[in-house]
Amino acid sequence: MRYHRAPKQSSRRGIALVMALVALAALVVIVAIVAWQGIASRRLLERREEQLQCRLLAEAGLELAGARLLTNPAGYKGESVAIIPRSQVHIAVQATGSAAEFDVTSEAYFPTDAQRPTFRTVTRRIRRALEENQIRLLAAPSP
Repeated sequence: MRYHRAPKQSSRRGIALVMALVALAALVVIVAIVAWQGIASRRLLERREEQLQCRLLAEAGLELAGARLLTNPAGYKGESVAIIPRSQVHIAVQATGSAAEFDVTSEAYFPTDAQRPTFRTVTRRIRRALEENQIRLLAAPSP
């Protein structure tokens, strides 16, 4: 009686090759998922960074308007400035019924070179007050 071992070794090699290919395919899928999640997390982080930057730019526009209102309240109606590169801030100042109160709106766009820049609007009512021979700006209650 002769035993033929060659077919058994061949089938074992075939099974090992199939198992190796399945393991390799699973590894490729896992690496692709990890890479995709890394890219998605990076995009989310960049978007949050742009939103924060935009909010801070809008607040900076309010601060700039406040500085202008301290020096020349009657003549200041607003402006458009690029506080930092790739940004645009539009400031609008409107006097209310009171001579010392102003509604200030600051609109910020960042980054301006993006297809859809982040947009943020902040509005405050500011009151000029004379206290102890100093002019100060105070946040007035909004209507």
